[in-house]
Amino acid sequence: MLVVSSREFRDSQKKYFDLATKERVIIKRKNEFLELVPRGNNIPESPSPSNDPWFDDPLNLESVMVGIEQARKGEIVRLTPELQKRLFELSGWKMVSRDYKETPLLSFKLSDTIWTSDL
Repeated sequence: MLVVSSREFRDSQKKYFDLATKERVIIKRKNEFLELVPRGNNIPESPSPSNDPWFDDPLNLESVMVGIEQARKGEIVRLTPELQKRLFELSGWKMVSRDYKETPLLSFKLSDTIWTSDL
C-alpha cells in the first residue's frame, strides 16, 4: 500500500495510475483518504448505498439473485425461534437471557436472543 499527498499525486498522475493496477494507492487530501481503484474497461453500478465492494463481485450478486428467485418460488425455510434454537444448540451454541451480564468470548444477538459459545 502506498500513501501519497495530493500534491505528489498531481505532479505524477501517470505514475500513480500505473501503480494502482499493481498495488493499493491512497491519496491523502487534508484529513481524508481517497483510494485509486482500477476498474478495467467498465464501471459497475454498485447497488450498495455505501458502495460496499462486496457488491462489485458478480458471484456475490448472482448468489443474491438466486436467493431472491428461490424466495419467489417458495423454496425457503423460515428461521422460526424454535428452529433457530435447535440449529444453534446442535452446533454448540447456547441461548442466554436478555439480561446476561457476562461478556463471553463468543456471542452474538439474533432476533433479540443472545447466543454464546465456549468454543
